[in-house]
Amino acid sequence: MKLTFETPEFKMNYLRFGSGARQLVVLPGISVAPVTDSAPFVEAAFAPFKQTHTVYLFDRRNDPPPGFTVEEMAEDTAGAMTALGIADADIYGTSQGGMMALVLAMRYPELCGRLALSSTMARTNPTCRSVMEKWISLSRAGDSRGLHVSFFELLYTEDYCKKYMRAMLSVADKATPKQLSDFAVLCEACLGFDCLDGIGSIAAPALVLGAEEDRVLTANATRELARALSCEPFVYPDYGHAVYDEAPDFIGRLREFFS
Repeated sequence: MKLTFETPEFKMNYLRFGSGARQLVVLPGISVAPVTDSAPFVEAAFAPFKQTHTVYLFDRRNDPPPGFTVEEMAEDTAGAMTALGIADADIYGTSQGGMMALVLAMRYPELCGRLALSSTMARTNPTCRSVMEKWISLSRAGDSRGLHVSFFELLYTEDYCKKYMRAMLSVADKATPKQLSDFAVLCEACLGFDCLDGIGSIAAPALVLGAEEDRVLTANATRELARALSCEPFVYPDYGHAVYDEAPDFIGRLREFFS
């Protein structure tokens, strides 16, 4: 079910599904179209959790302002979680959503019971900066097709792109100027992100997943994050940044950790 959380300052869409007693909060990575617009696909992907958890997926606020930061995104989510009565939740964040999850766990430990992170980082590195700057440039130029080609080729394996590129590019033609502008704002938020020094304060048990062929953040970012959290990462050898979409055992690993 797609719902809206609203304050005097902003509106933020979220999904809620499942009937379990425990709560799972999903914080997705950046996307051109809001993730909540793909509710049936999200619910299908997280179907294994529907009996054990009530699942919440939070998008970013509907109108991200220039200069919007990852920390501010996390504050928005914390406010929504508190208002909805979500606490001591299982939290799963991927890519920029993982950065948000780290900030949540540091600033609001009462909201975070267990923390799963995939394809994310504790601080911006040169690879990430280069990718974000390319996407910002394409977004600002209004080149939706060029942006989507770059996005999919950098996130997914070559075989996956060959199989799904035509369907992926059909989405590019539907992107609005506002969506492209908002996407650029979210990319810009990654450029100055650095929470490495504060990660040692996180007490929640953590799972860190990544991929050896991650061309957006690098596998080294995964390993650096795991060291900071004092846990052993699981790095898939044959996948890229979007390992969470491609690896057939990925959701199973999350379920095992959260159980």
